[in-house]
Amino acid sequence: MSIYGAVHKALKHFETHLFVCETPKDKVSILESIRTIWHDIEKYSKNIYPAKTAELTHIVHCIPADDLAITKKMYECAIGQFVRLKDTWQHEKEIKSFYSRLFLLLEELLLFNKDWDECCKLC
Repeated sequence: MSIYGAVHKALKHFETHLFVCETPKDKVSILESIRTIWHDIEKYSKNIYPAKTAELTHIVHCIPADDLAITKKMYECAIGQFVRLKDTWQHEKEIKSFYSRLFLLLEELLLFNKDWDECCKLC
């Protein structure tokens, strides 16, 4: 599969499995969905952004879903990023930019980086 095929497959997977509805799935489903497509993402991203790929690979494969703090707000932000990612890809077709935006989206879901108010609600 070419790099363009991998990009198309990743976009289709996220659209049909991860961001199907406006409300977030449970953490296990989200992580399993990312794990399912991770091989296709990693195949090319490791040559473009090796350090970021290694960091996200560790999170995707080694951290249990129960240890992730995926909030509704994080999921909603990720949906917005996904829409922008698709739109940008349709107009630019720039690989490095695509993977940069994709990693921002994945970090939105996998790295807890929210404000104090949302953090307190989880605790």
